[in-house]
Amino acid sequence: MENKESRTFEINPKIEMKKVRFTNRYGITLAGDLYLPDNYEDKKNPAVIVAGEKAHSRYYSEDAYAAASEPKELLIVSGADHVDLYDNMEKIPFDKLEQFFNTNLR
Repeated sequence: MENKESRTFEINPKIEMKKVRFTNRYGITLAGDLYLPDNYEDKKNPAVIVAGEKAHSRYYSEDAYAAASEPKELLIVSGADHVDLYDNMEKIPFDKLEQFFNTNLR
């Protein structure tokens, strides 16, 4: 059941929202919202995934990368943990992200 009261934003009519669920390797079921643009099946859907080398959640990134279609790139940041990639500006690979986006989002 969709609870419109829980959202702090309006969904653009060109976006389709789907409820998604998956069970991780520990048997915990996770749920969330997936927002897809109109005709997403017909579009190129590049994926760049960034994870810290020491992140406890690195395996999620590796699993997502394995499941993604091309073009895709997995950036493992040396010496970084999960939280480093929130706001440690020296560890976030902006140059590699910019290169990926410039190549794949044109």
